[in-house]
Amino acid sequence: MRSCLVATAVLRFALVAQAVAQTTDTVPALHRVQDLSLYTGTYPCRTGLLRSPVLLQATREVLGDQYAAYHDHMRASGCGAIEQRGDYILLDVSQLHVGGYSSIILVRRRDGALFLFWLSGTVPDRNGHVYGPRPVPRDAMAIFEHSMNIQWGHVACFTASGDSLAIDLTRRANQDTGRCLSP
Repeated sequence: MRSCLVATAVLRFALVAQAVAQTTDTVPALHRVQDLSLYTGTYPCRTGLLRSPVLLQATREVLGDQYAAYHDHMRASGCGAIEQRGDYILLDVSQLHVGGYSSIILVRRRDGALFLFWLSGTVPDRNGHVYGPRPVPRDAMAIFEHSMNIQWGHVACFTASGDSLAIDLTRRANQDTGRCLSP
């Protein structure tokens, strides 16, 4: 029993220390949003990159009056490792195990254009929107579609349609390939 109490105390201390470390980490210096590529493979919610003034300003510019709500979403979310996808840097900033509330940020490396897909509710709510310069390039829409189908293919099929993603709750997607299954 005593060893169990000691182990619990050690675990609690480790969790508190980790939480404090995450909130007191210095924010890595980004001079341009494209500098996120230097952090490929790292987790921006752990490194402090999600608090970078450069990234916050870029998201503020594309989100407009939705920025405050999205900023709240960022604070409540976890994140995946930063990835390179073709000409884009990908950040997945999503809440886990809540049936939606997902977002994918794409930054085009050549010019720093930021595109963001935000599912601001559950998948069945179908409240997803693509933000960023118009028209949204087809390759960016294909990345959004693929990423959402990998995450949520067990619930719905996401299909790029112009500058938006259609969410079909009657279909599913193969979560390995990211492709919608035939009806």
